[in-house]
Amino acid sequence: MPLTLSKDDYEEVVKRVDSLYADKANKDVTIRGAIEIVLMQMRHAPVDAVEKKLEMERTRKGWGF
Repeated sequence: MPLTLSKDDYEEVVKRVDSLYADKANKDVTIRGAIEIVLMQMRHAPVDAVEKKLEMERTRKGWGF
């Protein structure tokens, strides 16, 4: 499932990213990671895959440093 951002998705993505950052636990999530998570949700990716991505972004596991 490609995680491409179309111009029709822009406003919805911005709202959802703002909502994601409203949770203080997500303060260290990169903007790229936040957009990927939101697009995964919008494309109806499995919940466990979204949660795994969010946890990886929060903890920076798998980043290689």
